[in-house]
Amino acid sequence: MYSPSLTRRTIIKSILWGSALSVVGEKVMSQSITGQLHAAGATSKGLIKLKISDFPVLGVANGSLRLGSSSIGSDKNPVGLYPPVIINRGTSNNYSAVDARCPHSGCVVGTYKPTVGFMTCPCHSSKFKIDGTYVTGPANSSLIKFPVTPENQGFISIEIEEMSFEVLITPVLNNNRQRLKIKFLAFEQITYEVRFRTFNGTPSKVVPFSLSVDSAIPQTALLLTRTPDDDTTLFIDPPTENGMIQVAIQMRTV
Repeated sequence: MYSPSLTRRTIIKSILWGSALSVVGEKVMSQSITGQLHAAGATSKGLIKLKISDFPVLGVANGSLRLGSSSIGSDKNPVGLYPPVIINRGTSNNYSAVDARCPHSGCVVGTYKPTVGFMTCPCHSSKFKIDGTYVTGPANSSLIKFPVTPENQGFISIEIEEMSFEVLITPVLNNNRQRLKIKFLAFEQITYEVRFRTFNGTPSKVVPFSLSVDSAIPQTALLLTRTPDDDTTLFIDPPTENGMIQVAIQMRTV
């Protein structure tokens, strides 16, 4: 289901947007600037940004949350391309994040249960500690761990290399009006949206887009029923402020 509150749970790739002004004689000429900027600094990893206060279970010791971009099938395997992620809080204000796929057969591991002290695979009962360390069962190895970084205003970010995707942006003309063309490789059963965040630290906002350069701007989210053979292309009107254009994957509790 589409949620407009994606400041709390997004996987994003970001692009720098700015505008430059130059003065020639008495004329002021405007020039647009675009360029690629990876969401996680100088890396090509995907980035989950999560606001702790939006998830009360992470506000208490041993709290555990599982987020995914797609549903989980009846066979306990993820339906979409990307596996769910389990985010856990320890006994103090420290967080860990792990790939929810069990190393044994790929089933999605359950969240951490303080009453038993483990995360447990529903298929063959492999067990893991709160940080993903293997304990017992046929898995024979730990869950893949992801770096977690605390941020300002109660956010944490989680770097996930597997969720990386390239985003390219170029200016195009539509009846002498500039639009921005955004290209990226999208996949089925995942909901994407475009967002914009200014450099002053305010939360990002949804940006409407169209699927062709000369059509109106009719939609705010894109869900593909099949993976296209080529890159997906979206068109937006240029922002009026400097900041970051973001292609976001929606996440939800699964």
